[in-house]
Amino acid sequence: MNILIIGGTGHIGSYLVPRLLEKGMQVTILSRESKPKYPIQTELWNKVVWIKCDIRNSEKNGTLPRVLANIECDIVVDLISFTPEQNEFLVQAFSGRIQQFLFCGSIWSYGPSHRIPHLEEYISNPKSQYGIHKDIISKALLKKHKELGFPAAIIHPGHISSKYWTPIDPRGALDPTETYQKIAMGKKITLPERGSVPLHHVHADDVAQLFELAIMNPRKSTGQIFSAVSPYAQTMLGNAENIAAYFGKKLHVTFCSLQDLKEDKSYETIRSHVVESVVASCRKAEALLNYQPAYTIEDIYSEYLDHMIKKGAIETISK
Repeated sequence: MNILIIGGTGHIGSYLVPRLLEKGMQVTILSRESKPKYPIQTELWNKVVWIKCDIRNSEKNGTLPRVLANIECDIVVDLISFTPEQNEFLVQAFSGRIQQFLFCGSIWSYGPSHRIPHLEEYISNPKSQYGIHKDIISKALLKKHKELGFPAAIIHPGHISSKYWTPIDPRGALDPTETYQKIAMGKKITLPERGSVPLHHVHADDVAQLFELAIMNPRKSTGQIFSAVSPYAQTMLGNAENIAAYFGKKLHVTFCSLQDLKEDKSYETIRSHVVESVVASCRKAEALLNYQPAYTIEDIYSEYLDHMIKKGAIETISK
């Protein structure tokens, strides 16, 4: 089985590629760089067939159709399409000559959760441009599957995290050290909206696990949408309390309204995670594909903090 991964060297691909190689799959990667971004099972990567190509530049200069036409594969994994036009280009290039097409969306395509958890069959109502585009792509792929038999499967990850990729922090920001350092030193942090906003993280390797399962079970995955998330979401306050427990500290916290943070350097990021908060469910993936997320949210933060402390990026007296 020859699997083409478009954008296979990033957060998901760095975990997915070794999984597929261990299963004996042939993996071809179309990417700007012919090496993985993160050092994960590097001994396996010499088995990869590399096609070096800057897809966005190739789209602009008109060379991408020729590149894609010369690729023979059984399965395509699209990890980089952010607009309907980008995805449609790939769909047209591979229609009628592959067994399966897997698209990486986002739980932001669901829109803010009004029913918790948001199940895949619920009506979506995304608010951000990013979520709207991912939702349009997902619906277009499902329509093509229903009407034309195009073998699409869609996976919507939560907030992707790992020790190499900064998790959304308890404030809803993406600062790699500041909030964690304050908690480690027993200093006060401020959370918006009484810390009640839920965040739904997922480890990059669990996203890779679900892609692997979808590939290994095409009859169950094709024509379906799956949420790739950790077993449960957690509020901002819950995140902060768990991080304080990691450091062996008492959490010191105050609360403010979202509007009070307008001058904060991370305001736009915080705002997006407050007003577009999504809580999803992995029950469908568990039932159909035997998805078993290995990382809880506590595990995600612990792995990240272990890594950052080892690097010397976060100072701590003792855990």
